[in-house]
Amino acid sequence: MTSKRKIPELVRIDLPIRPQDNRINSRKHYLIMYKGEWYAGQFDKQWYGWNFLGVYDAGCQIDYDGWEEVYEITR
Repeated sequence: MTSKRKIPELVRIDLPIRPQDNRINSRKHYLIMYKGEWYAGQFDKQWYGWNFLGVYDAGCQIDYDGWEEVYEITR
C-alpha cells in the first residue's frame, strides 16, 4: 500500500525583515539560509524584534548580517 505524502510548499519572504514586520508569524515554521547554511525552525517575537530559534541556543536576530533567504513552510 502506498501512502500519499504531502510535499512541503515553501513561500519566499523577501528580505529585509523589520522588527514590526507582519509577514512573520511565531506559530509557523520556516526554512532559512544563514551564512551559507540551511536551518529549519520558528521565529520568536522579542522586544528588539524577530529572533529565529534554530541556529544558536539563544536564537539569532533577523536584523544581523548573514541572512540570505527566508521561506515559510506552508504544509
